[in-house]
Amino acid sequence: MNRGLSSILLTWLLLFPSAFAHRGLWAQPPDPGQYSAAELEVTGPITAKLHAATSARDTDWMVRLIDVHPDGYAALLCDGVLRARCRDPERGGAFNAAQLSEIVPGQVYEYLIEFWRATGNVFLAGHRIRIEISSSYYPLYLRNLNTGADNVGLETTQVTAQQTIYHDAARPSHIVLPVIPGQAAGDVPTTEIQ
Repeated sequence: MNRGLSSILLTWLLLFPSAFAHRGLWAQPPDPGQYSAAELEVTGPITAKLHAATSARDTDWMVRLIDVHPDGYAALLCDGVLRARCRDPERGGAFNAAQLSEIVPGQVYEYLIEFWRATGNVFLAGHRIRIEISSSYYPLYLRNLNTGADNVGLETTQVTAQQTIYHDAARPSHIVLPVIPGQAAGDVPTTEIQ
């Protein structure tokens, strides 16, 4: 590919990252968590709290909020990513690239994933909310080799990781959605999907 064309493609990808996020052709995951109701407006910042363990020395956590239409078309609304060793234990597991945290394989950690951008969407009657969690979204985001190496650009060895997300009373993994009530009123409530 020539430099001019690759530069144009890179610029386009940076300006329009959702261009490669078309979800309509992707297979529906088995038994996704869903919420159905009359119209539901979700507007504002999204966060996800995961209680999770990995078999690797590092991994990524990707969380995506998707509007599933009655015909099965799935529209990606927004997403968040957190590299496991960039979590800050002092801030509830939120992102902090300035101070890397060691990941002990098999140990459960708390991860706070703050989505890259807020959303504004009305889930119409008959639509479903889908939350997808994975440990990669390559090539949209830089791959993680799961080795804990500092410079993944020079590493060639990769490790397959076994991921476990916990969802019980002691470790309540969840996503926080800012739900806007149907009428203008006081504070914006949030809904947690567990």
